[in-house]
Amino acid sequence: MKYEVLKIEDVAKIIPDRIKDSHKGTYGRVALLGGATEYSGAIRLSAMALAALKAGAGLSTVAIPRYLVPIMSQNILEVMIYPIDSTNDEIVFNKENVDGLINKVDVLTCGMGLGKSKAAHEIIYYIIKNYDGKLVLDADALNILSENIDLLNEAKCKIILTPHMMEFKRLYDAAFCRSEENSRDELCEPAIEYYENNKLELAKKFIEKYNITLLLKGPTTIVVSSNVGASFTSPQVRFIDRGTPGMSTAGSGDVLSGIITGLLGYIENEFDATVAAAFINGMAGEFAARDEGEISMTASDTVKHISEAIKMIKNEK
Repeated sequence: MKYEVLKIEDVAKIIPDRIKDSHKGTYGRVALLGGATEYSGAIRLSAMALAALKAGAGLSTVAIPRYLVPIMSQNILEVMIYPIDSTNDEIVFNKENVDGLINKVDVLTCGMGLGKSKAAHEIIYYIIKNYDGKLVLDADALNILSENIDLLNEAKCKIILTPHMMEFKRLYDAAFCRSEENSRDELCEPAIEYYENNKLELAKKFIEKYNITLLLKGPTTIVVSSNVGASFTSPQVRFIDRGTPGMSTAGSGDVLSGIITGLLGYIENEFDATVAAAFINGMAGEFAARDEGEISMTASDTVKHISEAIKMIKNEK
């Protein structure tokens, strides 16, 4: 079966023109949840990807532990801040507090720098079971999910997972190698090379079990979905080969999460939005490498070129 590499004209069809008679609510209310003392930069980068409507969302919120608000508020201008209950140095799960967040947004992305405390587990599990919008799980949220993978079967929301290969291995092992019927499978929990060599087959098996959209990061990004995209015909598999080795640096995945979040705010279909975000992220990274060089570029340089990437894509329409 033939699978296609995503082209710029494909992305141009996905991203809609702005409507003249529209307002900020037209383009989605989105939020990013994360941040811990030692990882506050991760959620900051995702906020940067949304700042000044770079990815196109209408209303953007960053949900961070309350103790980080004084630090983060100095660096976030265009997005709102939603404090998550915390002690002086650790997030706390409060049902009413989390409900206040999930009831006000159409898209929620979780995990960047969140940590893996007991409260972080409680928050992620509660959101999966109770949120009814579009939910992106990344970074720490993926590792928390791998400890209770079958929660995906209880989800009311549309879920997008964005793992790199090691994170995907944890998810896959949890799904197929830790239940009673699979505990004696000789292929269970093999070396990482097995996943590298069979990633498309394994990704398809995973999304068929859980009815989600999966973005598998790598030199060539793969997006696989059980959902039929509005802009594509089956099969729901796309390869994205845009990007540069200069993006192999801290924060690049956080920027991608921010772009996905922004696009999901106003693009209805999650497969369409996810493949477009991966393409934009890769193209913006290429522009950053052009200006800064592959060795010196940082994730924040990629953020600076999101608008240039979108402008070039829109010119293809």
